[in-house]
Order: sequence, then structure tokens, then C-alpha cells
Amino acid sequence: MIGIDSELIDDLRVNKTFLFVDDDSSVCSSVSRMARVFGVNVQTANNANAAISLLDHNPNKYFLVLADEFMPGLSGTELLVFIQSRWPHIRRALISGVEDPAVLEKGFEEARIFRYLHKPMSDKQLQALIEDACEDFISEKMSLDEVLKSRLSILEKAIKTGLKDAEQQKLFNTFAHTYLAKCKVAWAQAGLYKIDVSNLDSDEYTRYLKQRCAASVERVEQRMMHQQGYLSGAFKLSASLKQFGLRGLRKADRYVDGDEAAFVAMFATLKDYYVILGLEMKAMVSVEEGIIAIALGGRFTYNDIFNPLLSSVERGVELACLQIEFLMLAVFFGVEPEMNFSDKLHLRIAL
Repeated sequence: MIGIDSELIDDLRVNKTFLFVDDDSSVCSSVSRMARVFGVNVQTANNANAAISLLDHNPNKYFLVLADEFMPGLSGTELLVFIQSRWPHIRRALISGVEDPAVLEKGFEEARIFRYLHKPMSDKQLQALIEDACEDFISEKMSLDEVLKSRLSILEKAIKTGLKDAEQQKLFNTFAHTYLAKCKVAWAQAGLYKIDVSNLDSDEYTRYLKQRCAASVERVEQRMMHQQGYLSGAFKLSASLKQFGLRGLRKADRYVDGDEAAFVAMFATLKDYYVILGLEMKAMVSVEEGIIAIALGGRFTYNDIFNPLLSSVERGVELACLQIEFLMLAVFFGVEPEMNFSDKLHLRIAL
């Protein structure tokens, strides 16, 4: 068995697959048998086109491609060059029975292979190949886990220290963990969860996140205090939404139980979010039967505080913190938004 932590290998066994490409079916069977002994999922293909078809169907399924150089159609290096250009997150390795300097140069320079193997390949060589590729994948996974753990701690601390009232602290006791769980579901739906993370947050960026999260929680706390506790009543939904340019809302022509000031605070925060994105609220918010559907953005405009690539997004932290404020105010108002990602991330608020 490969000398990697068993829990990480279990995760790899479920989520990641090794793809071996060779036109010799007997070699494919032999490699599959050896790889399975090492606890790794294996998929084989008899030519480059078949391999591309598998990868195109589900590129995030694979962590390693080992290709034979001499095959009908595209050669192994040509296949790996294609994979490098289209799916660079997949590790690439080449195997051949003939050492051709030109092939090796193309493999390392253009396909950026990390390993070359000479046929016939031994069990130990295959084990070393899989182990090194696994460790690279696991290193990225651990980096992502560290980013999530750090930012979860930042948000939890901001809530704990920023909310002075005991009832407020109780209300938001599990908010950070619930929010992270919802974000992970949205990532899975949108295919955003396979992110190449090579670095943890810098100390400077961590300090910035702490400051912005603390400021957001403070604004939420001030708005809740201004409402003088958890008030109840009834207000006309359409009238409140018209303040934000949302008109033609016949389905919103109804009364809703709750604190109207808290509701208005929610949508004022949402308006600030859309201003940063350069979007009109009326194009992003719709009212269905008992539901307010809110589009927060598509794959390239949606950001949450747990997004590992947040530091590379212009004003990304502002967007993430405004999203936190909106969701906290929603909880204060008494609703629990559902996050759903199709072509865009939608929050659905049941009234």
C-alpha cells in the first residue's frame, strides 16, 4: 500500500481516478491490476481519442494520466500536450519502450510531464508514480482545507466578538458552519470545488479578512440593535421592494409577517452588492409564489468568503462580506435562504 495517510487515500479512492492510455489491451489489464492493489481507481483507454472523450465527460474525476508514446492516431506526447492545454490540473506522465530525445524534449517542454517511464514498467515504478501524483493532489487538498479552516475561524471569531447581546450570539451560534456547508453545496453544483490551491493566505491578507469580517458583523449588530430587538408585525411586501426599483410585482402584493426595517436593511445590503458588480437589482431579483429568488452572480462573478481564489478577485472581499451581511440579516429577519447553483447562484427566500 502507498505510504500516505489512510483517510486521504480513502478520499482519493472515492473521488479521483488514474487514467492509463495504451493500445495494447494486455498492458492495460496489467497496469489496472497493479494500480488497484495500491488502492487507486483505474480507467483505461486504448487510444488518445478515447482518453479525450473520457476526460471531456468528467475532467475533475482524474488526477493522473499515463500515456504510451506509440499509439495509432495521436501519440502519447501529443495527447499529453492537449491535456496540458485544456486540463492542466491533471498530472501527466509518459511511458515508452524507445527513448527518443526529441520525444522526451517535447514531453517535458510542451506537455510538462512530471515523469517518464521506460517499458516494461515494474510494480515499484508504478507505485512511485501514483504515490508522487497522489501526494501532489493531497497537498493541494490540504491547502484548500487549511484555507477553509482559517477563514471559518475568522468568521466565527468576528461573530463571537462582534455580537455583544446574548440572544444575538445564540441566534448566530452555528451561522459560520451552516454558511460553509451551503457554499460547499453550491460549489459542487457549479463545479467550482475543484480549485488548484498552491498557497495559503498570506499574513497580510488574513489580517485584511479579519478587519473586513469584523466590520461587517459590526454593521449587522448595529442594524439589529436599531430595530430594538426582534419585533413582529406585518408589512406589504410590494411596497418595501418598490424602494429598490422592483416593480410589476403582482405576486408580491401581499402582507408578510416580520420586521419591515430588518427586511429593508437586507435589501439595502443586497443593493450595495449589485453596485459593485455593476448589475441592476431589478434584473437579479424576482418574486414567485411565496418565494423571493435572488441571483448573486454566475461562476465568474459569484464569491463567498471561503473561495480560495478570493484574493485574485477585484473587490472580492467586499462582495463576500456583503453576502455575509445579507445572510445574517436574513437570519435576523427570520428566514433561512436556500443556496442553489444552476447557471447562476440563487438564494431562495420562503416567506
